[in-house]
Amino acid sequence: MTAPLAGKRVGVTRSRAQASTLARLLEEVGAVPVELPVLTFRDPPSWDAFDAAVTAWAADPAHFDAVAFTSTNAVERAAARARALGVDLAALGATPTVAVIGAATAEQASAHGLTPTVLPERSTSEGLVAALASEGLDRGRWLIPRALVARGVLEAGLRAAGADVTIAPVYATAPPEDPEPLRATFRAGLDVLTFCSGSAVTYLRDALGGAWPPGIEEIAIASIGPMTTAACRDAGLEVAVEAPTARLGALVDAIATLSQEHA
Repeated sequence: MTAPLAGKRVGVTRSRAQASTLARLLEEVGAVPVELPVLTFRDPPSWDAFDAAVTAWAADPAHFDAVAFTSTNAVERAAARARALGVDLAALGATPTVAVIGAATAEQASAHGLTPTVLPERSTSEGLVAALASEGLDRGRWLIPRALVARGVLEAGLRAAGADVTIAPVYATAPPEDPEPLRATFRAGLDVLTFCSGSAVTYLRDALGGAWPPGIEEIAIASIGPMTTAACRDAGLEVAVEAPTARLGALVDAIATLSQEHA
């Protein structure tokens, strides 16, 4: 039986460090993954906030009542930095509330010894705020390891409920140094273009000179979730398919279904 995405060229806009998982899933259904690394991850300008928070947390497990992760990258970066400080995140697992934005983030947190207690139905910051409010968990002392630049919805929602929030940047994003390979990929042609974050949409458009190349409307745009879809639409892209859950496997399945429907 022919693979559902046999021969389809699918653009992967994740960073080089993160692209392999999605590329492997695409290859399993016959696609030809084409890497377009539109952003890179770097250390934050300062680790002071995170280091101080984790050191205090390790010394007193009751220092924080809750921790929230809004991306898998935040979990990985926080775990790596904690290890560098001689602290195992698993040792901090007694924290009553571990809030995560989606299933993939939940898996990463669990892998590092933090058992998620709050997982919203909608994989957005708004959905997480609503889930915490409905369970009365939006108060107390919160630690949020996150990107240097973020939307701030979760922080604002918690503060509005009376929570004491510590924001601790654990990574920063930056555009590619040389955009020419990205332009060359579009000239070579794509059947599908995937986005797993709103920042990837912004960085790709900026790298292409602030405008989408001719023929972009013929490429099926695939989004991993509602916030990424909103970013695509704000940037002038029509989204052909959105993953039902914020998981790479769900994204690939959605693309495969779309391809079969238009076969």
